Amino acid sequence: MGQNHYPALTGIRALAICMVFVHHYGPTVPALQIPFVRAIIGQLFTGVVFFFVLSGFLIADRYFDTALTHFRSYMMRRVFRIMPVYALLTLLTFGVFMVRGDAPLPALLFELVASLSFLRGWSDELWATGILQGWSLTVEMTFYILAPLLFALIAWRRWMLIALPIGLIALGVVLVILCDGKAPLGFMDSFDFLFGITFLGRCTEFFIGITVALFLRRNGPKPFRFATLIGGIVCLGSIGMAAYLDVDYGEPSGVLIHNLVLPTGVGIFFWGLLTEGTLVRRILSSSIALLMGRTSYAFYLIHLGVVFTAVHALTQSLVLSFVVLQVAAWLLYRTVEEPLARWSHRRSHVQEELRPSAPTMN
Repeated sequence: MGQNHYPALTGIRALAICMVFVHHYGPTVPALQIPFVRAIIGQLFTGVVFFFVLSGFLIADRYFDTALTHFRSYMMRRVFRIMPVYALLTLLTFGVFMVRGDAPLPALLFELVASLSFLRGWSDELWATGILQGWSLTVEMTFYILAPLLFALIAWRRWMLIALPIGLIALGVVLVILCDGKAPLGFMDSFDFLFGITFLGRCTEFFIGITVALFLRRNGPKPFRFATLIGGIVCLGSIGMAAYLDVDYGEPSGVLIHNLVLPTGVGIFFWGLLTEGTLVRRILSSSIALLMGRTSYAFYLIHLGVVFTAVHALTQSLVLSFVVLQVAAWLLYRTVEEPLARWSHRRSHVQEELRPSAPTMN
């Protein structure tokens, strides 16, 4: 039995990865040295918000009723979805670090274990080690582990959709206060770290995705007029406002925008992509968007770090580097990520939940 397929939501990954790429390298482009343009580029790390909301949607859409009862098979699929490519690239990265002598060997081995165990994202001292952008996988893995329990609580009482994120954020706040910046390795070191790096602070993004999935389960692709437009305006307005105010996770206004307003806009935007036949939907469902969407995970892991450094040293061009990295991401997808994901699906017994009676518009 195949999985629910939403082409435009696959294509949204292409948009998100382009946002993150421009965020990291846009400031080096002379033509973009306009103050407000630079401010906007500085906010494009919010491409990760699209990934988190999408993750909440897809996991709830596919496994809401089966994740707990088939936890082992469910987790097997999740681990084999993200671990093989990540482990391969992490070992490559630390191998380069060791050859270059970037740090003492014991320190590098400790960081390697923290990376491969997905624990580094709980440490303010370790989250940026190894593959820098890999911190987000700690957030993802935490969600994967907790999702079956969260789904069971939500199935028990729908008001848990609101109570759970409030409770998780409150737990994070309490931990920051109790740790008071003195915990080993910077565990829950600050509110900036809580809301920017950890699942506890960023759980609203996943719960908004879950809410969209549950609304789809209950109502089918019920049109909400101008959802794509309204969601897009909220997203663009949120990014523009954050750029104008020059805020991130270190300010209350930044947390409000990035962790609540923007994810809400993303959720509305996703609903529009699911139910409206717009030009935006057609673009995000195009063959090139789908290709970039499928390879976005591998691209995300190589667009920053030792692979990019090597590629850019050869090309001396951001545009060519982008193209070469896309090819490399496709190769990783076809030779590592996709085959192992298919193998894990054959080996696991959990069924993804399908709703053929309520297909989305295609």
